[in-house]
Parts: sequence; C-alpha cells; structure tokens
Amino acid sequence: MNELQALLGKINLKYVDQEIIKRQRAVEKYRQLLAAVPAIRLMPDADPSVKLNFAYFPILVDEIHYGLTRDALFELLAEDNIFARKYFSPLITDFACYRDIFKPHIPNAKYVAERILTLPLWGDIPDEVIERICAIISQRGVMKK
Repeated sequence: MNELQALLGKINLKYVDQEIIKRQRAVEKYRQLLAAVPAIRLMPDADPSVKLNFAYFPILVDEIHYGLTRDALFELLAEDNIFARKYFSPLITDFACYRDIFKPHIPNAKYVAERILTLPLWGDIPDEVIERICAIISQRGVMKK
C-alpha cells in the first residue's frame, strides 16, 4: 500500500461502522425476501458473539429443486443488468498445480464452488434493487417438489 492509499483508508475508517449498519439492513432485506425460496439456501445466522462486516451476500443454488443452475441464474440476472459474482469458481484445487493433491479430499468445497452466487451488496443499495433481484430469483426458478 502506498501513502495515498493509506491516507484514503485512514480517512474512510470513520465511515466503516455506518457502512456496516447499512449493509446489515440490506442483508436483512435479502434474507426476508429469499426466505420463502426453499431451493435457495442462505448462510445460517452467525453466532451472536461474532461481529459481522456484511461484506457479501452469498446464496447457494440447489439446481435440482430450483430448476436452474447457478450459472443459468447468473446469466438471467446479467440479462437484467444485475451483476452477481461466482466466488470460489474455479475452485483453486482445479488448477493444474493442485489438481492431483486435493481433489479427492474436498467434495464439499467442490459442491459449494459450483453452486454459490454472491448477490450485489453495498451500503446504499436501494430496497427497490433488492426487491427486483429477489423477484427475479423467486419467479424465474421452476420449483420442483
């Protein structure tokens, strides 16, 4: 980090707690609207002793019950100019230098890496944007029983 970056970081430190509070509100809105979509798994509530920074809002897409893969949902959102992220994809153990070392031992990591999608999140994200994202997710999946 150079001196300018350090200065900008120091100046912005006074806004961190306010930003976390705003992000927490946005996360609560997402959780409320997506709770009724059984094929979309949300992160479990954290232990109350853990102080979260609400940096990301990941969801796990169960393609069997949702009717779309994570990648298909990613594309659907992108068509509406909603840019989610496929974190942990590709999984680091898929790189040639690690492929033979870890692959047999990490089935859970592979499962998550193929299904996780991180939805847009920032402190001042309007409720209307969250509602639009959640409407696309809840309406476009073909729920299977």
